[in-house]
Amino acid sequence: MRFTAWLVFHFAGIALILGGVGLSSLKALLAAAAVAASASPHAQESAPAMAAARAALVAYAQKDVPGFAPARERWRFAFPADHALHPQHRTESWRLSGALASRAGRRFGFQLVFFRVGITPPRVALGPSTWAARDVYWAQLRLTDAAANRHHDSEKLERAAMGLSGAQSSPARVWVHEWSVEAHDSASFTLRGAQDHAGLELSLVAAKPPVTHTADTFHAYLVSRLRARGTVRIDGAALEVEGVAWLDRAWGQVPLPVGAVVWDRLLIQLDDGREVMGVRLRRRDGSADPTVSGLLVEGNGAARVLQAADLAIDRVERRWRLRLPSENLELYLDPYVGDSGAAAVSGTGAGHAYVELAADAARLR
Repeated sequence: MRFTAWLVFHFAGIALILGGVGLSSLKALLAAAAVAASASPHAQESAPAMAAARAALVAYAQKDVPGFAPARERWRFAFPADHALHPQHRTESWRLSGALASRAGRRFGFQLVFFRVGITPPRVALGPSTWAARDVYWAQLRLTDAAANRHHDSEKLERAAMGLSGAQSSPARVWVHEWSVEAHDSASFTLRGAQDHAGLELSLVAAKPPVTHTADTFHAYLVSRLRARGTVRIDGAALEVEGVAWLDRAWGQVPLPVGAVVWDRLLIQLDDGREVMGVRLRRRDGSADPTVSGLLVEGNGAARVLQAADLAIDRVERRWRLRLPSENLELYLDPYVGDSGAAAVSGTGAGHAYVELAADAARLR
């Protein structure tokens, strides 16, 4: 499958938030992380310190560090094993996105992202310091409250030392401080994320098998539909919620668009059981027309890559529109807040969606 089509798997979402920074050293990364971690007792880091740490992390992730395994041309996916950590590879990412509603109909959206960068290869012994680490983890949480017309955004960065962040294989789990995703078996997960005034805890059960991809430099899979149930906490109130979610995973050498090219991504979950992923690849400065690609997942889990001739993505006032003529689909995505995040779907199909924009890269900087 073409690389541009498969970029939509996971790397878009990570790069939308982490992309666009220059080179710096690992020493700068760890120094900035230390400053950020000390910014408050709960590590809701100050913006300048976090921006510096994130920039250093992205720069260091692009460096060639001997001792980590390259991604093989083919990967034999196995679950639940591949929900877990892949320490032999340099970079790795986890992302869960979704739309929720309370029993009274109050709408929420969420996205929880984890990104790991290896700094000490597996066969190199760690030093004696309790702060010695093999990895650095970055995490970002967005919780959208439609009724309040607000995104609750925060991020964390921490080295994998003293239990402050990390990932493990049994059970498969990744965490940064109190934020975590844990896989209980091949198809069920628990997500936890909390900010000062907002948080959530969800149980997630996959409704479809993973769609997998392997390439020369990375391996990836997605689960395009998970049933979500749990609790959202907003300003002291706890609300029971249900909804749908989308899981992305990747490991190897994760590509990050730190140059002129960025992309916007639409994750659509239709009530008829299908999912559509659309990506608009464009130049950051707008100097060329965007190109589009995507993926269609049928109700039975069969997946088909979509090329530029198959679909179109544009804006109609504040709504996003995706057209897929071969499936008689003309879908309108109306974000709950602003022009990104969780969205309602209408048109020739109904359902829920999550909109990721390149502009979101700046929201936490």
